[in-house]
Amino acid sequence: ALYLALLHYRAYGSFADMEVDSKLMRSAVYEQYNEDEQRMMLMLSRLSSFTLEQAQFVTTRREVKDIIVSMYENNCFVKYDSKAGLYSFHEMLRSLLAEEFEKSEIDENEIFERQGDWCLAAGNRIGAISAFSKCGDHEKVLDIMSGRYASALMNTAPFVIAKAFKKMDLKTKLSNPIGYLTYIY
Repeated sequence: ALYLALLHYRAYGSFADMEVDSKLMRSAVYEQYNEDEQRMMLMLSRLSSFTLEQAQFVTTRREVKDIIVSMYENNCFVKYDSKAGLYSFHEMLRSLLAEEFEKSEIDENEIFERQGDWCLAAGNRIGAISAFSKCGDHEKVLDIMSGRYASALMNTAPFVIAKAFKKMDLKTKLSNPIGYLTYIY
């Protein structure tokens, strides 16, 4: 709370009219960004963590890299895992962004579709299955499961795959029998 109050003071030059709780986070952090920057933050808030390149791919905006790095360097509720090379939002900011996302008209399925494409291009088939399952693109999940060495994925993350197949109806599963048989096997 003290840190947010100081951010508020830096932004507005006064402690007067300072809100409390999530309103303070909104005024001290979120409202300091323009609409495009807020939109990018909202899109990234749907991901648990991300690389800068991944953020750029998902948001389709090059400048998102600068925003995330700036937020991190200014201790603005962005965490960085140097070992994994992943950024993530602090839970307080993530909570605010979740509220704001619900009010927005951003298509969550599009975010997860792009996330799935990113994971697939990066060779992370489990991440791709999880993302495609979230956006309801079951055909891509089945395509991954019909690929070479797909049966080994069940040893890697059986719960992710089982959850994806649970969301599919039988007609969809049967539309790609190799993928479905690989899952059954």
